Amino acid sequence: NRRGIFAYKDESDNVFYMTLRHYKTPETEDGEHNPNIVELQVHGLTKPGPSITDQLARLLQKKLLLLPLDALSTVLKKNPYYQLLPADVAFLTQFQSAWKSLEQDIDAMSECSTKVYELPVQMQDPIMLLLMFRQNISGSTFIQHLHESTEDKSARSTDIMQKELNGCYKIQFLPKEFLFYFNSSPSQLDPNYQPLTTLTEKGRLFSRQAGSGIAIIHINLLRSNGEEVGQIHTGETGPAITNLHASKSDISLIDVTDEKTLGSGESFRISVKIINTTVDVDVLHKWVHLSLSQVLVAWNVERHLKWHKSNSTKRETPHCLNQEQQKMNSIEKSMPGLPALMDMLNIGVELPHPTIIKVCSDKMIRSTLLASTLLAHLSVVLCAIFNQKAISFPIDDVHIIRYTDYQKAIKVTMCSDNTKGNGVRVVSTKKKKNLKDKPTDNPEYFCVFGLGKRGEQRPHRVQASQLFFQDINAGRPASEESAFSQALMAIKKSNPSLFERGLAFVLTVSRRRRSLITFNV
Repeated sequence: NRRGIFAYKDESDNVFYMTLRHYKTPETEDGEHNPNIVELQVHGLTKPGPSITDQLARLLQKKLLLLPLDALSTVLKKNPYYQLLPADVAFLTQFQSAWKSLEQDIDAMSECSTKVYELPVQMQDPIMLLLMFRQNISGSTFIQHLHESTEDKSARSTDIMQKELNGCYKIQFLPKEFLFYFNSSPSQLDPNYQPLTTLTEKGRLFSRQAGSGIAIIHINLLRSNGEEVGQIHTGETGPAITNLHASKSDISLIDVTDEKTLGSGESFRISVKIINTTVDVDVLHKWVHLSLSQVLVAWNVERHLKWHKSNSTKRETPHCLNQEQQKMNSIEKSMPGLPALMDMLNIGVELPHPTIIKVCSDKMIRSTLLASTLLAHLSVVLCAIFNQKAISFPIDDVHIIRYTDYQKAIKVTMCSDNTKGNGVRVVSTKKKKNLKDKPTDNPEYFCVFGLGKRGEQRPHRVQASQLFFQDINAGRPASEESAFSQALMAIKKSNPSLFERGLAFVLTVSRRRRSLITFNV
């Protein structure tokens, strides 16, 4: 019944009185080392046994580690822009070593874990990829950019960025700009940074499997020989995929963590180092890998769309005996880039990807209803994209390919026509000839939006508010702008198209299947 005094009876029925005392070590400033000391004082007639000196002492020490961890987690949940003090960072960095010293279980969680991934060789603008990753992973609300109070803000954007004669830019890569933390208590979305959550079902599963606690995630950019990247070019606009098809290996990360030999090519590598407290590091690595894979697919799709809006170079289509490959070759000749785009979107669906959605219907329909079905589905999709109640056809940026075994792939236009039996007129673009779907033709329609050169008339424009990702976010909160973010904002002002995000969809209609894949809607 005395405040601050605790009674304890051990296994030998010995009674002890205990008190906790707090004090600060003299001549110690608040910094990386915590000057606060909590002392356990035990009073009794006999010497305390291991239940007090060992078990109880370790239990109290664990509590003293977990209490500030929970408090910091609560602070970061309320304010993801909270600037961590050196003592906070030191506490998180040293947490696992302190925890392991108290753990008798040798299988304690990993203190620090590093994974290294190699990027595909065509990825020569990793700055843009990492900016997309930062925006994508922060949209999950569980993983946020880490802000430190000791960050140096004296540097200027001109110190780390310069424009070159070819229109590209050379910028100093700063790993501090890609430093993140995981918090098991998610924060609110910042609508100024990313208005919509990027958390997929797999991401939600990872958030549950990761457990409670905080972890620091370091992202670094390496060359294939293992050296850290210093100056790097950004702003290149070449094609991403140059083949007829895009394979999974073309747009996937390669885990080279356990490789002892370093590469000598021109590819880049991404290092992911996680400093742990009490979370499952393996789950976090899977989560980061998923997010990197998502933005790698998105980067390739974005580059593919931009390239084909200003270029119409047709790829070399190899001779194939396979009927499906011959069909794709024919489609490539009529609509360059469409087979590769469909490949990339389907790979994104498998990840899954927050902005790549696929819906299908396998109900059989008659050949004579294909054109009207396509036009009806197309009207619904375009009305949603343009935020309009009705759409008039034809529309610029919508390209329709009609494929039959006899005529192969040809470009067509469609419009409503009440004089036709199915209410739709289909006209070949090249010969201006009316086409009729017959049961013997077994036609297939491929409709794509966002791919190919833009026409002269653009009656409809997609508003930025209709896009999932409105642009590549280059800045940081005004209160903590860095030289790196200032340099990126200068590049964005000079060449805004580098930071634009595209929109695309592919609608396919055949007798056996209707499929719609959307990107960034």
